[in-house]
Amino acid sequence: MSACAKVSVTIAKDKLRMLKKRARRLHGGNLSAVIDEATEHLRRLEALGDFLERVDAPRLKPEELSAIETEWRGAAKPKRPSHLGS
Repeated sequence: MSACAKVSVTIAKDKLRMLKKRARRLHGGNLSAVIDEATEHLRRLEALGDFLERVDAPRLKPEELSAIETEWRGAAKPKRPSHLGS
């Protein structure tokens, strides 16, 4: 970690519980490490957005994005024709 700053934040209780659970599971209870991990993820997401703007990538409609996310999750696997028992 580079130079650090101590901050005070307000967060919903359910979100804090989730962050603390992750901190215990992955970082020996270090909540700051979870915040750092999340911040790094957001930094990469911002960099991706900047890149997509620079290359003038088309913006997806909400329904297109939803379809992609569903496919990524494996919920919309295309049905294959069954050749067994035909």
